[in-house]
Amino acid sequence: MNTSNSPDIQEIAQIYGILYYQFGREAAEEVLRRSLELRVTRYSSGIIREVHMSNIPILYHNPKTGLFTLSQRGAILLFPLVPEDRKRIYVKRDIFEKYTKKVLLAPAVARVTEDIRAGDEVFIVDESGDLLAVGKALASAVETKVMKRGKVALVRREHR
Repeated sequence: MNTSNSPDIQEIAQIYGILYYQFGREAAEEVLRRSLELRVTRYSSGIIREVHMSNIPILYHNPKTGLFTLSQRGAILLFPLVPEDRKRIYVKRDIFEKYTKKVLLAPAVARVTEDIRAGDEVFIVDESGDLLAVGKALASAVETKVMKRGKVALVRREHR
């Protein structure tokens, strides 16, 4: 069962709550404002699988963690709404573009925001704040700051 239909009020509240937790009030409210455009697909158990806006997937729900991962369209929509001091890994653009494929390595990292924990969905941005990619943090902010080498994040979707 993978049909797409409008979410009910309880599912909208669930989407809002998860987005608020992950990305903050402004991001959650933007999706809430556009709730009439939302469609969801569900697993056979009835749990939300994907959230679509205008028939384009923006969020993928992970039932194990209860959190969302962002599609490219979702990242573009939510990125400007998430405060600059949340969920960002700032990278040296030249090193990122030259060496990063699917894994962000420590030498490319310029700085990180304090709220990052291992497993978090993160925006990978250059030092001027332009979105380069979306990924999953493999280390917390504290760990990343002291790393000289090693894997910092998995790069899911690049925005070059």
